Amino acid sequence: MQQASIWGWGSVATWVSIAAGLALIAAFAWRELRESEPLLRLRMFANRAFAADNAVLFLLMIAFVPLFFFGSTYSQISLGDDPSGAGLYLLTLFAGFAVASMIGGRILDSRGARPSVLVGCALATVGFFLWGRELPELDYDGQWYLIVLTGA
Repeated sequence: MQQASIWGWGSVATWVSIAAGLALIAAFAWRELRESEPLLRLRMFANRAFAADNAVLFLLMIAFVPLFFFGSTYSQISLGDDPSGAGLYLLTLFAGFAVASMIGGRILDSRGARPSVLVGCALATVGFFLWGRELPELDYDGQWYLIVLTGA
């Protein structure tokens, strides 16, 4: 995937690499399903709730993992923060996460995963949208509460 920007998406090498990667994943899964003590117990994914939770987390991480890189870069280049300030900028996200995870845990215990996942995904979506609209203003004071909402 990384080389696709250099080789191009139409390159045979790109598609051979992707096919080889998928074949290796399939071979790993096939082998793990036959081991008495596997590295990864793939049969856990047969549990629908577990598989759904992991799918949601995977999709959320597509948004949140790049956030740490781009957020720290934005903080340093656009807002003029030093690296410590960039860390504090991103720490704002975890303020919302810390509070919401306690509330979400209570909801999970009393009503199951669906309500907390749905509310959490909705809050993150609204937070990302509003925060993204505020980024061009280059003003942390106008962003911090949106960052907290995104983290929640």
